[in-house]
Amino acid sequence: MINKDILRFKKGIKDGGRLSQSPRDKRKKSVRRGCLLFISLSFITLIIIFYQLEKRLRAYNACSITERDANGIATTLVDYFSLPSHTSLGPTPIIIGPGPTTRNGINFTGLSGKNIGIISGDINEIKISVSDSSGRCLMSYQEQTKSWSSVEGRGVFSITMN
Repeated sequence: MINKDILRFKKGIKDGGRLSQSPRDKRKKSVRRGCLLFISLSFITLIIIFYQLEKRLRAYNACSITERDANGIATTLVDYFSLPSHTSLGPTPIIIGPGPTTRNGINFTGLSGKNIGIISGDINEIKISVSDSSGRCLMSYQEQTKSWSSVEGRGVFSITMN
């Protein structure tokens, strides 16, 4: 092994001072390049996978935020009608926006983001509809849940209280 290195060194001096690489050194270099390429591609693939997962989670989160807004309105109405003196919803439709509002004597907390809620009906049947203003709620999720519908490409979550 040492003799081969000495011979290669002497040959390199004769070739103008450059040492030529042995086939073994070339293989090592190509293996290193291959490993580096594999690691780089793996890292990029992981970044893409995490990005897609985060995007999907945000979409499901948009659906649950809209559903939570509708359930919050329902809870407010249940609290309001729990008092014996409250027997009427008042004029409908009641439109609720992002900020806290008082409509027909009922105090509503604001909805998330730019979601809009509409309350319609009367004391016998109240319909609550909240539109997903973000547009990120997946159609596949909306189609699997009977309370979701689509209006002008936006998802609308509805609850009917009897």
